[in-house]
Amino acid sequence: MFYLLVNHQVRSEHARGACAALRLLPISGGIFGGELADTPARMAAMTVDGLVGGLAMLTADEQEQLRSHPAALHMCVFMEAELPAFTDAWAQYQAATV
Repeated sequence: MFYLLVNHQVRSEHARGACAALRLLPISGGIFGGELADTPARMAAMTVDGLVGGLAMLTADEQEQLRSHPAALHMCVFMEAELPAFTDAWAQYQAATV
């Protein structure tokens, strides 16, 4: 829930045009992941859920501002080996929304 709320705040600021690029961090795995430390697919899915949930918390106007904002959105995945898990999580989300 905390991640969802933080992402809501960050996206809200981004929608207002407060930055040129928005670099977001995924939910932390590795040594900080506890029981989920070695489950990049689960961490990626939780990250996508949090980001989508944060977006849903924005007002309709903020969502439209975010869609039309020229700034880039980047997900900063630290471990290159985990990148496929995040790519798959986004692809699964996009396939489910079509």
